[in-house]
Amino acid sequence: MKYTVKKNSTIQDFLKIHYAGASNSTLKNFFRNQQIMLNGQLVKLPEEQVKAGDSVEVLKEGVKDKKKLPFKLVYEDDSILVVEKPVGILTSGEGITKRPTLHKLVDTYLQQKTKGKVHAHVVHRLDKEVIGLVLFATSEHIVETLQTNWKKYTKKYLALTRSVPEKPEGTIHTWLVERSLKMNVVPKQTEGAIEAISHYKWLRFERKNSLVEVTLETGKKNQIRVHLSHIGCPIIGDEKYGDTTKTQIRLMAYSLEILHPVTGKKMSWKLEPEPGFLKA
Repeated sequence: MKYTVKKNSTIQDFLKIHYAGASNSTLKNFFRNQQIMLNGQLVKLPEEQVKAGDSVEVLKEGVKDKKKLPFKLVYEDDSILVVEKPVGILTSGEGITKRPTLHKLVDTYLQQKTKGKVHAHVVHRLDKEVIGLVLFATSEHIVETLQTNWKKYTKKYLALTRSVPEKPEGTIHTWLVERSLKMNVVPKQTEGAIEAISHYKWLRFERKNSLVEVTLETGKKNQIRVHLSHIGCPIIGDEKYGDTTKTQIRLMAYSLEILHPVTGKKMSWKLEPEPGFLKA
């Protein structure tokens, strides 16, 4: 059964109106059994907010478990997908590696779902060694809209380092040039140099290590890795930029905030680092 929301409330309060007399236990079972859809998306929490004009559907049966996807889907609608990228996989670049890229996996999923009508389009990239949130679009027009406004969006990363930054927070503003497959900090007047700006904040100790949050103002290749190394805080596991530990690079794109390319609504997603990420 489908309903249209008339006024703002929680989804549980909305359901109480349409299921008068139902106990709280009965209403909670709707969520446990995956029977509630909000604007086409499964809702798991009764505290989820609904707004006037939203569409709520109560399924007779819960959502059936589909074939497990080869990637973690964080969010999806008709315009965008937010995916959690694992370590060791390229965001895109078919032909560079025999292993499927994240783009290929998401594109295959969309084609199968839409019978070939919709493809996944790359909006931005993460380094192969980096984990975290990656945004895809369902059309080239959506990509253009997102990339045009990309500098306005907030992209935050978590990095685990051995050293504590000299200042608890600050801005790293350098010029970079690539030499021998590595980004190097160079004087501004260097031929081919590109501007790179990162804002960092020291968060806390994790055992003997430091957890640092980095917010990107520009998004250049290996930017966070070379910037933290530049201030004496190479990321654990990043042998390319100064660390000596042979382990997974502890860098995670953990927070993304954008304006939806169609509705203009502010949307944000955040991942919590798994315990293993914080141990090194």
